[in-house]
Amino acid sequence: MKKDALSLLLTSIFLALPIFFFPFVHGIEVVQIIRDPDFEQGEAWLLRGWYSNYTHVLQNGVVYLNVSDNAGTFWVGCKAQQGSMPHGWSQAPPLQNTITFTGDYKIFLEVKFKLGNWRFLKYPTQSENNLSWINFGVAFWFHRPGTVWSGNDSQMVVGAKIVWLKYNGQTVDKQTQDIYFQGDVGNDLHSLFDVYDENPANHDWVTVHVDMTPCIQKAMKHWNVENPTLMNVEVYLETIGGEGEVWIDRLNVYAALTSEPPHSLLQNELVYALILLIIIFACIIVFKGMMGK
Repeated sequence: MKKDALSLLLTSIFLALPIFFFPFVHGIEVVQIIRDPDFEQGEAWLLRGWYSNYTHVLQNGVVYLNVSDNAGTFWVGCKAQQGSMPHGWSQAPPLQNTITFTGDYKIFLEVKFKLGNWRFLKYPTQSENNLSWINFGVAFWFHRPGTVWSGNDSQMVVGAKIVWLKYNGQTVDKQTQDIYFQGDVGNDLHSLFDVYDENPANHDWVTVHVDMTPCIQKAMKHWNVENPTLMNVEVYLETIGGEGEVWIDRLNVYAALTSEPPHSLLQNELVYALILLIIIFACIIVFKGMMGK
């Protein structure tokens, strides 16, 4: 009789487990957007550059980008791209999943990188305000509903400024303000946001993990865009009047039904599981005590 009662208690507890864990399992539903975030498959990425004096290499799971400009006339840059650019521009291997930003999901960015040998070579330049620039970041290209992606329609670009430096002939400063502008080529709607507050030392590996959702929402509000679809992601290094290099060991983008990165929720689930186990053992001890009387 006692054994039957104990079995009934344990059965009831384990039947309740799915109800207990359902909110947390549901909360970490993840849609992987980037294919091959660790650069293990060269065929998943397209490397491109513009103007001269750039180098891009994908080798041993690391993307290496190097740019140099001592003329100050044109922007020099290169990138690793995945997805489809608008207007018939470069077409890379597709994203693992395209996702329409409706507010149901949050979009997260993770980048592991190190910088090397950044310096300015030329001032003034033919950029706005004659400044010299070295910029490292990630760009998200979105398709606006009701437009033709491969045509001349303006599309929306949301940029994560990881390290953007400017030189005015005397001092080097970070560019930390939000930037909105319409591109002179393609007339695309650009929004750029600072997502990293530190100044990494040369050759130190750094990992940036950021929720891009507020940035995307601000861009949508500024340009009056609803329900855009993410079509392309690229990590880039560019300069006018400077030089530098960057190594990227990981570039991951994913969407989740939560405001927390999934690994944080997983840690919370382990805590909840431990608490539940303690409750189960406590119930068994109390039950045995009661049955022994």
